[in-house]
Amino acid sequence: MIGFVTGGGLGLKRAGRSVRVRGFLGSSVRASHGPARGVRWSATPSVGAAGVAEVKMVATAPQVIPRKIGDVVEDFELVREEFVSEYASQARLWKHKKTGTELLSVLNGDENKTFGIVFRTPPKDSTGVPHILEHSVLCGSKKYPVKEPFVELIKSSLNTFLNAFTFPDKTCYPVASCNEQDFYNLVDVYMDAVLHPAMTPDTLRQE
Repeated sequence: MIGFVTGGGLGLKRAGRSVRVRGFLGSSVRASHGPARGVRWSATPSVGAAGVAEVKMVATAPQVIPRKIGDVVEDFELVREEFVSEYASQARLWKHKKTGTELLSVLNGDENKTFGIVFRTPPKDSTGVPHILEHSVLCGSKKYPVKEPFVELIKSSLNTFLNAFTFPDKTCYPVASCNEQDFYNLVDVYMDAVLHPAMTPDTLRQE
């Protein structure tokens, strides 16, 4: 699996992490999941410029497995690390040694786990091919050969978000859930759908 499956191994605690992958087959994969362990907000009272009492919220870094630039995990090499104070998030940029795929993992305190894979799909004309493909890949896959897995997920999943979007230059497949097991199931179904779609001429004609 691309992206999220390597998140924990890349140095993030299992609770509260996000990953993003770019460059694999012209795609971008992103996910975020929490809550983060170790993210703490402290209130610091102060007096503002106008003499009004204020409370400043300060975030401390989440718990992460210590890594150093150059570390390699699952063939991903750590090339950059930074704590983003505005979002109380620890960000790490990794690059796959063989494919050049970039993965950005972010540990934060969002309890809603999110994931999305994004493909570059700049159109050559106005026939709507990217949008047709967006629908077609969600009509069954190698691992899930059912007619409409998207509909089945809507009915049976605990998802908090489940959709797909076609933009002028890219196509996105985002999912989200607060339930960890459900989240990983959603990711598995979507990844198999976009990487191993069971498209047929009939599927394309239907769309």
